[in-house]
Amino acid sequence: MLLTMEMTMHKFFMLLLLGLMPIAVAAESTVLEVMTLKYRTAEQVMPVIQPLLDSDSTLTGMQNHLIISTTPAHLAEIKKLIGQIDRMPRRLLITVKQDSQLDQTRQAAAVSANIPLGGNARLVLPGEGTAATPGVHASLSDKRFAGGQDAMQYIQVLEGNKASIQIGVSVPVSQRLVHVMPNNTVITDTAGYQDIMTGFEVTPQLSGDFFSLEVSPQSSALQQADTIAVQRLTTTVSGRLGEWLDIGGAIHNQQNRHSDINRYDRQQSLEQRSVWIKVEELH
Repeated sequence: MLLTMEMTMHKFFMLLLLGLMPIAVAAESTVLEVMTLKYRTAEQVMPVIQPLLDSDSTLTGMQNHLIISTTPAHLAEIKKLIGQIDRMPRRLLITVKQDSQLDQTRQAAAVSANIPLGGNARLVLPGEGTAATPGVHASLSDKRFAGGQDAMQYIQVLEGNKASIQIGVSVPVSQRLVHVMPNNTVITDTAGYQDIMTGFEVTPQLSGDFFSLEVSPQSSALQQADTIAVQRLTTTVSGRLGEWLDIGGAIHNQQNRHSDINRYDRQQSLEQRSVWIKVEELH
């Protein structure tokens, strides 16, 4: 099997060389070279080399081999660049922290009354605190709830490679399907499982002590009434190794007010979510 694959690769490069030779012959200033990469693949290196080529240059590759047809000057630049990026990948530890903070307040005031007006007449304002004895009654309340949830996950990866991590649980959920037919309607109740997951996917690149990466963190949580709160984020960021970087978040502020002749009720909910990332090099 290995021998067959090597023969196939040999035929592939021979055909590419034969196809590119007329180009090299037609242009006296063009050279053709086959390069073998040590630590990178052609798919990782080609997007970096492509901006250095002009319209008369060609670049192809497979696995750890590159075939380049270009001018000697461009070839020298390409070799210099490959010497910088075709090295042993550095080992990284990537940590993602997802925070959620919730602050809820409720203020309420109510007045009730039971006042005789003479004879059989009586003024009554129903509400909390209404008593059988005559008089005016008032109630006040001021409540606050504050809480939070933090999720921190980390994973090791070699620079230039993709890594992902997902941690959570599967919870049972019910689902009702309604099938409307010409003569009747069929209702079917089914049961299944829903994944409640928190994690991220990341692809890091390094340049000295700085990094750039594509990252897609997500988190989900089961709420009341069988609802699921989901947070997703996809971005490309850069920063310095070993430092926390705030890459995004969300703020949700909700207010509800209700009032009538003898009652006032005000509720406010403030939820803040944030996502942080840190990239460290492991030695």
